[in-house]
Amino acid sequence: MIEPELLRELYGDAGLTRREAARFLGRTDRQVRRWLHEGAPDWVGTMLRMRAGWLDEYGWPRWRIRGGRLWCLDWAEGLEPGDLFAWWWLRQKRFGYDRAEAMTDPKEEIPR
Repeated sequence: MIEPELLRELYGDAGLTRREAARFLGRTDRQVRRWLHEGAPDWVGTMLRMRAGWLDEYGWPRWRIRGGRLWCLDWAEGLEPGDLFAWWWLRQKRFGYDRAEAMTDPKEEIPR
């Protein structure tokens, strides 16, 4: 059960008003007002966290997508898609990426 205070925080974090949250969740404004007094089901929290960009439900705790960037709560700056690609490219360059090994089935012999 989602507590009323947390529900307010979640729909605010998702950038929604109460009425917009009701429309997003497919419920009436009256239902959301009731939840603000009695508490909301757990699925509501999951939906609002996803709308806000949190990735906890996908195995990325403390990570969020916001403004087209990937953010970790421990970092001061977010990563853009190009940053992630550059990191992977530099890693391959540093540790010697062998394309023949990467694209070959382990059972097959690598031609030399």
